[in-house]
Amino acid sequence: MKKSISLYICLFLICFPTVSFSQEEPKAEPKKVTVEVLDNNLIKWDNIKYVLLEEVSARKILQKVEDYPKLELKIKKLTELSVLYMEQIELSTKVNANLQEQTGLLTEEAATLQKQLDEGTSWWKHPILWCAIGIVVGTGLTIAIFKIAKEI
Repeated sequence: MKKSISLYICLFLICFPTVSFSQEEPKAEPKKVTVEVLDNNLIKWDNIKYVLLEEVSARKILQKVEDYPKLELKIKKLTELSVLYMEQIELSTKVNANLQEQTGLLTEEAATLQKQLDEGTSWWKHPILWCAIGIVVGTGLTIAIFKIAKEI
């Protein structure tokens, strides 16, 4: 029963369309456009101001507008890079100050050693020389004593 009702409704809608195509659409009245020249390259059209440009100038402006996101990204990358460079410069400055401090300390130590060398005792009064002589003489006497003891 439901199928037959559905079939009748479908046939009715197909055979008798609800919209009549013979009716004409109402014609709209043409819109009144007001154009006012404000300046050489400035006009006012329906209360909206427009700037008149040559085609070459308009293309240049459009190219700049299209390049704007790329330029923003480039500025962001350059800003990050400049921050990294500033950190590197700060680190280099600290290392340079540390090296200058170490150079100053080494210069002072070299001056102290040179002063000690200039004021120092003669080479034959140096304790290391006498230690070496003592070892050589001690070793020689020990060997001589053993040889003498063997002969006796």
